[in-house]
Amino acid sequence: MQSFFTPRLFVLSVLSLSLCCVEGLFADDPEPPVPSWIWAAGGETVEEAFLRKQWTQGKPVKAAHIRVSADDSYELYLNGQEIAAGKNWRKAPTVDVKKYIGQGDNVVAIRAVNKAEKGGAVLVMKLVHEDGSIRYLATDDTWQVSTKEVSGWKTPSVDQTNFQKASVIASYGAKPWGEVFAAARSKQAGQSKSKKGADVIEPAKVLPAGFTLEKLYDVPLDDFGSWVSMATDDQGRLYCSDQGEKGIYRITFSSDKAPVVEKLPIELSSAQGLYWREGVLFAVVHNKKDATKGGFFRIEDTDGDSLPDRTKRLSILSGKGEHGPHAIVPAPDGESLFLVAGNFAETPDPDQFRVHPNYQEDQLLPSMPDARGHAKDTKAPGGWVVRTDGEGSFFELYAAGLRNSYDMAANAHGEFFIYDADMEWDLGSPWYRPTRIYHVTSGAEYGWRTGSGKWPAHYPDVLPPALEVGPGSPTGVVSGLGAKFPAKYQNAVYAFDWTYGTIYALHQKPVGSSYTLEKEEFVTGVPLYLTDGVIAPDGSLYFAVGGRNTASAIYRVSYTGEESTAPAPAAPGPEQKLRDLRREMEALQSEQSGAIEKLWPQLGHEDRFIRYAARVALEHQPAAEWAEKALAETDIETSLSALLALSRQGDEPHRAPIIGNLEKLFQRDLDEVQHLAAQRVLHLALVRLGGVKENEIAGIRSKLETQFPAASETMNRELVYTLTALQSDQIVAAAMPMLRSADAETTEVNEELISRSGRYGKVFAEMQTASPPKMQVWVAYVLRNAKRGWTPELQAEYFSWFATARDYKGGLSFQGFIDEIRKQALTNVASQADRPQLEALSQKTTDGIAAGFAEARKLQVGVLPGLKFDTDLIEAKAGEKIALHFKNSDPTGIQHNLVISSKGSAETVVAASMQIGPDSVKNDFVPQIPEVLAATPQIGPGQTHVLYYEVPKEKGDYHFICTYPGHSQVMQGIFRVK
Repeated sequence: MQSFFTPRLFVLSVLSLSLCCVEGLFADDPEPPVPSWIWAAGGETVEEAFLRKQWTQGKPVKAAHIRVSADDSYELYLNGQEIAAGKNWRKAPTVDVKKYIGQGDNVVAIRAVNKAEKGGAVLVMKLVHEDGSIRYLATDDTWQVSTKEVSGWKTPSVDQTNFQKASVIASYGAKPWGEVFAAARSKQAGQSKSKKGADVIEPAKVLPAGFTLEKLYDVPLDDFGSWVSMATDDQGRLYCSDQGEKGIYRITFSSDKAPVVEKLPIELSSAQGLYWREGVLFAVVHNKKDATKGGFFRIEDTDGDSLPDRTKRLSILSGKGEHGPHAIVPAPDGESLFLVAGNFAETPDPDQFRVHPNYQEDQLLPSMPDARGHAKDTKAPGGWVVRTDGEGSFFELYAAGLRNSYDMAANAHGEFFIYDADMEWDLGSPWYRPTRIYHVTSGAEYGWRTGSGKWPAHYPDVLPPALEVGPGSPTGVVSGLGAKFPAKYQNAVYAFDWTYGTIYALHQKPVGSSYTLEKEEFVTGVPLYLTDGVIAPDGSLYFAVGGRNTASAIYRVSYTGEESTAPAPAAPGPEQKLRDLRREMEALQSEQSGAIEKLWPQLGHEDRFIRYAARVALEHQPAAEWAEKALAETDIETSLSALLALSRQGDEPHRAPIIGNLEKLFQRDLDEVQHLAAQRVLHLALVRLGGVKENEIAGIRSKLETQFPAASETMNRELVYTLTALQSDQIVAAAMPMLRSADAETTEVNEELISRSGRYGKVFAEMQTASPPKMQVWVAYVLRNAKRGWTPELQAEYFSWFATARDYKGGLSFQGFIDEIRKQALTNVASQADRPQLEALSQKTTDGIAAGFAEARKLQVGVLPGLKFDTDLIEAKAGEKIALHFKNSDPTGIQHNLVISSKGSAETVVAASMQIGPDSVKNDFVPQIPEVLAATPQIGPGQTHVLYYEVPKEKGDYHFICTYPGHSQVMQGIFRVK
């Protein structure tokens, strides 16, 4: 693995590390305490507080740092010496205080001044002793406070009877201050408004003209929890549930009074979905401690006080974590309800099926589970939508093949849209799927499968997305119907993104019996952890933020502009006839007399959604009644739909005639869509009806070999896959040029959007520097299964590719997938004697040298056990170019990196390495500060990284440091420039 560096410039590589992100204010062991905001009793009436903490220091101190903030201003003292002052609580500096601390009694003191609203002070001090042990002091109720200045209050020798116990007024992270230390770190690292990270705060705002956004209520996190679901009753009162165990609440807003918040007198909590109808509050509850206590509930009022107080479980819904059961959505008939669930939820034993129940993985070649184990045992149907009623008396599987959708909503035509999650760990892989909006129709399958097995949108047995949104974390989806908004926004569907703090207004354009969508940013904020929303009877959009134990609040969006807000539902339009025809086909998705005659003419309809609905309906009819008709069909489109249905529902005797029909179809003049569909039918016939048999597929294989390579990348991807599965002895040689010449692909992302999340957005940003060529990855992935057509030269070229692929950047699972492809390919090498040499090729360091560094002097640094570099001194000439080969030769199996710091800044870099926080893994534990001149990524045992570096022209002693957590204070050396 190699990177190219010049002074004050470094490139970070994202590695798949088998460790957890380092959280908290200081990244080190022992786990640092979480400080509290403290003040004097009296709260807002206290304008000045004198706060102090005394302790006895027994061990000599090697290093000491303080993080501090106070609202509105402060002076910080240590043993009577003023060491810092600030007039803005958002600026929370790190202060080096080692020289002020002695053995014996010490005092840290804060004089804090409050000018308006609530006052508070927060502090954490870290003491590193010479023996390596660590001690923390943090603001809590053991601190002392006085509202008057007492003589000697800043020193140990003071009469403590003049002080009281400090009052804890909020936990760290609570509003209005938020994670003030994290925000300060971002600014100190050089971030700005134009390149902000997750810790930079931008207030929530509504973007279209004429709209007003108000924050109505800040939810007390410690008392009421973090709210993730919302419903409204016919009086406009809101119902919200904590994600944890703090209950479900009713909130009543009025124009002249503070909000009235009432906890429902029930034991239920953790409701992922809420819906109110005719005096009943419906809830979908996930109990992470005891899954048997979760499920689908009715909550009703029994004592006449209008507050729901009695629960009745209608059904047990099992699921794990945030991928379990989610929202409740009213169906267009006014009686039924839809339940939405993620891919860790078990389907609730459906009584009826629109999606045929014989769902399978349907992989002609073996797929691979996620490299980090996520959802590795989760199989079809994945996430689902079921239809039920207000008593839970039946369950009908309505749609499936989703990953982790949270919610869906209807438009004016009674058509539903759902927002499905991506798997950001797959980023960079050819099977990565960005977040998507799907048009949800009866019997729909969207093709999510675990790991690399996700079905592409061109498969005819899935329905495509209406919109690919991009990076995100989907939560609520709200219909604009009923809003007192201009017509355009009444007819929009609103999709909530938790990670990037964005509400999208989705404007629909009818296309045939479905739609395409255009997204518009409607509300944004950083951070703005959007969870759920409703259109209330007053015509406003209310929404909640919260989730994952973040602070919650309730907001309201109203329209105050000049446009009309009279109800203006979108007209049916000429496409209504096609939607009606599709619904006629959907109504046949159960076994019915006479259905075959009604649906058959639509199997070849030019509208994809109509022919899909007709094909699903055909599969619900007994195959014996239509198999012969399917095999006799001559129309191309109708034949493809019918053969697809028969491949899924037929028996082994149907196999040979299906393949025979496909061989004839491949001889016809098929367009690309038809050709791709025919290949998919072939896959299904082989997967479901008996596997590849040489005597049956020789003719198809020969024909497909003549069509590769094709002009279309999509066609080439499918042909590589199909021909490898058909054991072509030509595909390896034919596909190898794509492995060596396919261009890297730039991942197009909205830079302003991804800057709203430092944690997730950074992965997308980093991929711009080394995007994986997805066609190369696909060819390598598929050819790992090839058994024929290999020559020694082709094998050498194939396995040499893996050395290059180690430099590609992607999501957390990307490099794990690459390594698993390599391992499986080695297993499939026919000659065991050849495997060691090929494995060595696959792990060889690439020969690429940075431009201008061909004559660079080579230096080497290794690692010894006990957190030591194998040298304490590196010497280089001022201005020369070096190739620093850093090898992790640590036999204890620990990760390491090497960071070069500017002159005299070693302590600054060490301190900063302890404060990187949640983004530490993605930053390879390298502080993003000017004092860092160059850095390698974290590398595992036995790995080598070449750091190309132009030595500074200023002579003197610099330092090299390992900034992996817990290493930086002892794992250092001098980088001497002569």
